[in-house]
Amino acid sequence: MSDQTIHNRRRQDRIDRGIEAGPTSAEEVELRAARRRIRELETESAVTKRAIAVPKARVVSPKDGKRRSAR
Repeated sequence: MSDQTIHNRRRQDRIDRGIEAGPTSAEEVELRAARRRIRELETESAVTKRAIAVPKARVVSPKDGKRRSAR
């Protein structure tokens, strides 16, 4: 193990025991899960927006069959 790894683990241990300020290991796990979920939701939102935009760009008038831009 590198010196930096040992330093990081010792520091995290001090944080987890309340000796030093910072996010605990449990909080870090929760933050990672929340960030992952946010990325998933942002991706779903982008896909939905693109899916909605496609039909709007290709609106065909039912009266004359001509294509027009949607507003």
